[in-house]
Amino acid sequence: MAAAAIEMRSMATVVAAVAAAQRTAAAVLATAALLGAFAVDRVRRRTREFLRALARAMQLVTNERPGLRLDPVDGGELDLVARHFNMMTRALERSREESQRRSAELETRVQERTAELERANAALRTLDSAKDAFLANVSHELRTPLTSIVAASEILAAPDSDEPEMRREFVGIVSQEARRL
Repeated sequence: MAAAAIEMRSMATVVAAVAAAQRTAAAVLATAALLGAFAVDRVRRRTREFLRALARAMQLVTNERPGLRLDPVDGGELDLVARHFNMMTRALERSREESQRRSAELETRVQERTAELERANAALRTLDSAKDAFLANVSHELRTPLTSIVAASEILAAPDSDEPEMRREFVGIVSQEARRL
């Protein structure tokens, strides 16, 4: 009986030890679950904060500050996203600078070409004025002798112009003015 009592006591000790181990394991598991929940919550919060900061940064880059950079967060995937964002903003900045440089270059070329066209236009106006003066001069130079020729021809063609001396005089005028032309 004594052996049975010892065996019972030892069984009770084992059961108590198992129960204590189970309670300890349950407490460890509960603590681990609680720590895991806190860790997941923390990661979720940091990720949400990072994504909000990323969205704000994207809006700023779009509207106001193309050179904005994101700071590293945790050395993990979020840092990778931040590095790629920073690479993208640097590329955008270079692209904008290149675009501004080209725009300034084109503006200079447009101004130079405009100046060339204005000079060419002024030269054409000068030539146009010279042409007008030339035509007015030529017209005057032609009109004067032609008027004399027409008048003399009309007098010669008149039926009452039978005087030979007068005819010779008018034929001489026609001949002289024709040579002048």
